Amino acid sequence: MDDLNSCIKQYLVFFQAEKNYSSNTCKAYRKDLSDFLEFLNIELKKSLMPVSIQVKDVKKYLIYLSQKGYDHSSIERKLSTLKSFFRYLRKKQKATSNPALSLKAPRRKKRLPRVLSWLQMRELLEPSLYEKYRQGPRDRAILELLYNTGLRLAELSSLELKDIDFQNGEIKITGKGNKERIVPLGENAIKTLMEYLSSRSRVDSPGRHEEGFLFLNKYGEKLGRRGVARVVKKYGSRIAENKKISPHTLRHSFATHLLDEGAKLIAVKEMLGHEKLSTTQIYTHVSMDRLKKVYKKAHPRAEEKSQLQ
Repeated sequence: MDDLNSCIKQYLVFFQAEKNYSSNTCKAYRKDLSDFLEFLNIELKKSLMPVSIQVKDVKKYLIYLSQKGYDHSSIERKLSTLKSFFRYLRKKQKATSNPALSLKAPRRKKRLPRVLSWLQMRELLEPSLYEKYRQGPRDRAILELLYNTGLRLAELSSLELKDIDFQNGEIKITGKGNKERIVPLGENAIKTLMEYLSSRSRVDSPGRHEEGFLFLNKYGEKLGRRGVARVVKKYGSRIAENKKISPHTLRHSFATHLLDEGAKLIAVKEMLGHEKLSTTQIYTHVSMDRLKKVYKKAHPRAEEKSQLQ
């Protein structure tokens, strides 16, 4: 009988061939299963045969993940992977039960996403911040676009020139599950994108504009996700030394600032590409938290009022 390691390899082949999922999704599943395998091997010193895995083993794994600081959504995803994996094993008669089927991920208190203030965003997008860098026009266009549209890191990295409609001020985004959405593009984003494109031929290696991708590295090849993250971190550290600023920070800021200005939750949901409205509702808590801070700081009777409650 095949051990778990062999079963995982077979499952991943099946998963990619039958489900036709992206390579990134397959990598995530592979990582989830290898993490579980490592836990069984090192933490439980458990036999790595499918039939030996019990509900209590998966429970211990979920508790272990929670203690390690994984958030609820990450644990939920790993549990979903295990459910799918054991469902496959049962179908192939390599396991007699699905030990993950009845379990739920343990809930931890949700942390509010980090958000930059309006003042910090203005400072981050100040043109003078980018002037001395060779790739400055590209870098500024990246940060402007992230904040202007709420794009995910992977979505921005895979953008192509043909996705930008400069005339109508729109951008076509291919999100999770290859679902497409159209998001408005502000004048500042259009301007910085055009400045970047006009400078690109002077900065990049000649004749190396890879397959029409929008953002390129110094070799004229597609700028990968790590490259984008480095760009954001580089400039973010100059305006907020003690804060870890990532592409997702700008996505959070985009959503929160829209809600602060009165945008409808359903509209923000569509622009972010969320499937469920409940996912977007986290930003209403962020906005309320910000409003409370403003109130306490600005209202002349805020302190007295809070003491009476």
